[in-house]
Amino acid sequence: MPIPLIRRLSGVVPPMLILALVLGCEDRKPSRKTLPPPKVTVAKPLFEPVQNYSIYNGYLEAVQKVEVVARVPGVIQKVYFDENDRLTEGDIVQKGTLLFELDPREYLSRLNKARADLKRANSQLSRTQRERERGEELRRNNAISEEEFNRLLAEERASLAFVDQAQASVELAELELSFTKIRAPITGRVGEIVKTVENLVGVNGPTVLTTIVSMDPIYVYFDVPERRIIEYDRRVKAEGLPTETQGVIPIAVAVEGEKGFPHSGAIDFRDIRVDSTTGTIRLRGRLPNPDGLLQPGMFAQVRVPLGKEEKRLLVPESALLTDQRGPYLYVVKDDATVEYRPVKLAGRKGTYAAIAEGIQADDWVIINGLQRARPRITVVPRRTELASPKVETTEALPMPKAMVPGMEPRSSPNPQSANGS
Repeated sequence: MPIPLIRRLSGVVPPMLILALVLGCEDRKPSRKTLPPPKVTVAKPLFEPVQNYSIYNGYLEAVQKVEVVARVPGVIQKVYFDENDRLTEGDIVQKGTLLFELDPREYLSRLNKARADLKRANSQLSRTQRERERGEELRRNNAISEEEFNRLLAEERASLAFVDQAQASVELAELELSFTKIRAPITGRVGEIVKTVENLVGVNGPTVLTTIVSMDPIYVYFDVPERRIIEYDRRVKAEGLPTETQGVIPIAVAVEGEKGFPHSGAIDFRDIRVDSTTGTIRLRGRLPNPDGLLQPGMFAQVRVPLGKEEKRLLVPESALLTDQRGPYLYVVKDDATVEYRPVKLAGRKGTYAAIAEGIQADDWVIINGLQRARPRITVVPRRTELASPKVETTEALPMPKAMVPGMEPRSSPNPQSANGS
């Protein structure tokens, strides 16, 4: 109470009443409202099979890459890549498609000469055969000596050899003439045309005219850290898992801009040594590519399953929190207080995180209201049940600007593995 007011009241109000008024003013303080416990939603974790994966960076490569060459010298007379012949650089060509044609006149002349030599050799063979037959009659009548008969027999055999030689020359000339028509050796995508009409090729050895790469199937190469290989080799012996060379270990592949891992294949090759500079070993997968969308040289991500499915506790990824110590969950105990639980992750299944350690099947995990929860506070839990996770195709990781052999991009809270169905 203000001092001037006390002085004015002191003449008309008893002192004891003034003292009571002063004390009453000093004890009056604003009251604090007690907040109710926060409401949260809790659920027990699911217990379902989970397939763990590792994801590696890799690149695509053609199964076959063939350089189309001129196998004989000659001048290019025709290139079948124009509007009339309907072939274009970059097209898919079938095996046997005519691509180039050399001037055939020189080789046609050689073939005609070889055929003429063959006729002359056959004529000579016929003459020596008749002389040998006549010599046999004369020898029976003792009209010629044994030495003369042997000479006739030798001439016949020499004529037969000349026929064989002439026949081989004909076959070689036919082969060289066929080489003037250059056809696609495999089915695949044809590259840039290196040599055009009127160019002399094949003089100093085979001349590359273009390149063809096969498209279906296609290889994907990727590098795996040696520790992964050691772990898997141990599981092969202990659990009877298939080896990398049996062609049955499934893989899934994604390239830039694709969601999920839409391309499926299998591992069919493992390198024979570890690269000592990177500590990795190279694996190869084989993928069907009937639509030709996968191109040699593309960067890719390869998802490889880690062994067999195992049952794990699952909680929504949205319930997962992280601090300096790692991932953790909030669990509501029987007395409605919140408990901090550090956990160890074991992959993913759809939008759910798989938990290896840290919680039990009968724990009530906070899945909503996490922003209001704190360790040791009391909450009002609303219990619910989790729906079985829908395994959705998730977007693949961004492609790296530069490949780092054996790099394992983080695709889940567990930096060593990712998970999907």
